[in-house]
Amino acid sequence: MVSIQTQYRLADLFKAIAEGEKQVEIIRQVLAEKSAFEPYAAFKRIDRSSNGYITTYELIDYLR
Repeated sequence: MVSIQTQYRLADLFKAIAEGEKQVEIIRQVLAEKSAFEPYAAFKRIDRSSNGYITTYELIDYLR
């Protein structure tokens, strides 16, 4: 049986995840409305090694 404290912590975790997903979706919708935004071009810009996927290091490097 899971303690009540664990249940509250899980509820807080799920709430935080849901709030984060909501923010991501809002940003996704804003980008979709911009006619100049090209998702593939953005992907290629981050994927500097051109291996077809983005690594954690590439993402961190891009954000810097």
